[in-house]
Amino acid sequence: MSGTKFRISCSSCNATFFDLDRRARYCPKCAKKKALSQPVKDQSDGGGAERSADAPRKPLLGLKPPPPPPKEKKPPRPIKALEATPEHREHIAQVYAEQLKDKEVVWKEAITKISDELWLSSKVVSRILGEYRLPKKVEISDETKAQIIELYKGFVERSERPEGGRRKTICKQFGLPFALVRDIVYEYSLARYTDSPNPDTTREQKFELEKAFFAEVEKARYPWVELPERLAEQVPIFNSWQVARWRDMLFDDKPSVANAENVTPEIEQQIVDAYKQYLLAPQPPEKGLHTFLAEQFDGVSKTQVHKVLQNYRNRLRADYPLK
Repeated sequence: MSGTKFRISCSSCNATFFDLDRRARYCPKCAKKKALSQPVKDQSDGGGAERSADAPRKPLLGLKPPPPPPKEKKPPRPIKALEATPEHREHIAQVYAEQLKDKEVVWKEAITKISDELWLSSKVVSRILGEYRLPKKVEISDETKAQIIELYKGFVERSERPEGGRRKTICKQFGLPFALVRDIVYEYSLARYTDSPNPDTTREQKFELEKAFFAEVEKARYPWVELPERLAEQVPIFNSWQVARWRDMLFDDKPSVANAENVTPEIEQQIVDAYKQYLLAPQPPEKGLHTFLAEQFDGVSKTQVHKVLQNYRNRLRADYPLK
């Protein structure tokens, strides 16, 4: 019978209720509670996805979220000045003297930095810096030029390296630009090499010079400043300036070598002894000196060999009796 109601006990609260569906399990009150707690189908995305009844609904298709509030625009910066004031020039001159003069710098970066600091056109900064970087040509007398050459020549012949460098020392003494002094001593040195009977010496010829030099150091017959001239007489393919410059480079200590790891005193003495044997050979080995000696000792690098020989030569120079 379609209108018959069935007496049913609620599966949740055990209350008795009447319903047309004999398979009903919950009374109306419990059924309502159950319906609120069950997930329902979200039809906005095509069906199938379930969500909680109290979950926020997705926005309807075709509707965009409200745009974010517009950001507050910063006022535009003023254009960089195209004319330098006296204060600008004073600041640039100070930066050049303290940070850029006679130093290896990236000029493009320096110009950009100064331009931003002063808010001055980079072209204007570049032009002003150029006035300091490339000073007007300084005219000097032949007498001053000769004095510069004689001072530099003495530094080389005495193996003397004043603090700050030879050329900078001469610059301070005469009050001249570095580039001018550099060019004067370079032209002098180049002319002396050109005057040599053999401007381009070979490795074998330099080996003969090295042997003759250390033999004279052991004999100590001549003052240190006279050695270049005496050796040029013994090895006539060199002139005295070539010998002086070769010896100058031989005793030029390199910081990268000085920082190399020390070897043991025993290995150091063995390297020095091997170097003395090297000087007794009739000709140099095929490989370079430092590589040749390093291969004779396990775990010793050519830089460490260079450091040992550098220290050995410095001791010979310090102990040389005829200063």
